[in-house]
Parts: sequence; structure tokens; C-alpha cells
Amino acid sequence: MKTLKKSMYFCLALLASTNSLAAWPEKPITLVAPFAAGGNADIMARQIAQSLGTKLGQPVIVENKPGAGSMLGTQHVARSKDGHTFLLGSFANVLNEFFYRNKTFDLRKELIPVTQLVSIPNYFATATDSKIESMADLIAQAKAKPGALTCATNGVQSTELKPIYPL
Repeated sequence: MKTLKKSMYFCLALLASTNSLAAWPEKPITLVAPFAAGGNADIMARQIAQSLGTKLGQPVIVENKPGAGSMLGTQHVARSKDGHTFLLGSFANVLNEFFYRNKTFDLRKELIPVTQLVSIPNYFATATDSKIESMADLIAQAKAKPGALTCATNGVQSTELKPIYPL
């Protein structure tokens, strides 16, 4: 949460110090959270919206557009050309470049990153008696015994990995 607050203050300071943005925004801003309401991304989006709205003098409306691993909300923002619609992006956007072949937009050409708000570390963990002490060990064991290892995860395209059991 501390990193989020620092990032938000940095973003606000940047916006406040830029003279070219003096007339912007002239209407409410939409912040699209491409995930379901009530989750971590939604909570973060609402905190950002509240702070930005106060600082910019315009409402910042959070619009949840979940679906297809964040593709629906991302597509909505890519098609929006009003200069007042923003995406709360995530690592899912990177993964989607590999999971979806027939996208209706080009992430790298149609969206521009504005700022990084948070950094969420990912890790692999295993039982202490597994004899796996590195990623190289994990790969070697997976190759030696195809289908024998199992992994717990929050789901396809999720970046939150749970400990690997059993090994």
C-alpha cells in the first residue's frame, strides 16, 4: 500500500506540474478496470480515482469491464479516442499478447503506458524436502518426469502462484 501511495502522489505531482495540461481535463475521466468489481484491481482503481478526481477537479469514474483475461476492458480503452479514458493495466496485458492470436487491437500501437503504480513480486515455493532448490532443478525434474509435478495457481493467466505441491 505504501508503494501505491507513493506512485499515486508522483502521478498527481506530474500532472499538476505540467503546463500543457492546464485545460485538461475538460470533462469527467473514465478509468477502466478490466477485472470484476470488489477485487484488488477494483479497490486500487477506486483509490486512484478518488485522489485524481480531487486533484484534477473532474470526476474520475471507475468502470469495471471484466472478461477474457482483461481483454474486453483493454479493447474498450484501445478503441476509445477521447483522451479521457484510461486503463488500469496489469501483467495480464503482457500475457494476453501470447494467449490471444486474433486480437482486435494492437496493444503496443494503440495504448501508451503512463505510469507504473505498483510492483507485485511473484515467486515459486516448494516443500523443504522436495530437493528442488532452483528453477533449473524444477525444469530438470519436470523434464525427467513429465506429468508428475503439480502446481497450484489462481487460474490461467494469473500471476499469483501458490506453493507447488506435492513434489
